[in-house]
Amino acid sequence: MRSDKTPVGTQAKTPGWEAEYDLVRELLAQKFMRLRFPDRLEADLRERMLRRAVTTLRENYWMLFLLALSTAVIILLQFSVAGHWIGPVEDLRVMVLIGLASGAIMLGLTLCGKATALDRHYLFYVTPLSIALLVMLTVAPAFLLDETLRHSSTYVVIYALLILYGVSNMPLSRAALIGFGSMLISALLIFLLDVRFDWGIFLQYFLLTNLVCLGNGYVLEVRERRLFLQ
Repeated sequence: MRSDKTPVGTQAKTPGWEAEYDLVRELLAQKFMRLRFPDRLEADLRERMLRRAVTTLRENYWMLFLLALSTAVIILLQFSVAGHWIGPVEDLRVMVLIGLASGAIMLGLTLCGKATALDRHYLFYVTPLSIALLVMLTVAPAFLLDETLRHSSTYVVIYALLILYGVSNMPLSRAALIGFGSMLISALLIFLLDVRFDWGIFLQYFLLTNLVCLGNGYVLEVRERRLFLQ
């Protein structure tokens, strides 16, 4: 006969609970945390991160439009006098095309983010649309004639990368795929189109920004993972 009052099944459950506790404690003790948990924990974390990323897009989509509007206003103030464009007419046409293309992509992101039926497909629509936006913002300015306007366009890419890595709440691996993937596609297109392009500045604003954001994104995701374990 059993001499203690322990409910049947408790002893069988205890070793599993202790093993999970030890696993969590071991993960929290890591000084350089790998961005990958055991399968079950990783699946739960990814589901939580996905929900946060969807909510971020759904509630903060206006940041993209604010960035686009602010950029347009600054450019108009810099290159117009009394409401008249003083730069090359060809540049005005390119800028209008950039604005229309950017608006279309951002509208697509907004509509997809608002559609709750697409929540589980978040990464599948955000990835191509984000890459398309970054590639367009990088390649199209190569056709501008005014050097000041060409250089000013690089800041828009930097701001977009900061939003991608620091605000979107998507997993770092996916943000890095978008950031570095768009950089490589942009470089390939510019090379194939054979347009005048400053590769030194390209490496400074695209590669270095990606690397800095990658390091910052790692710190943010490690913090997210530690909070999840606690």
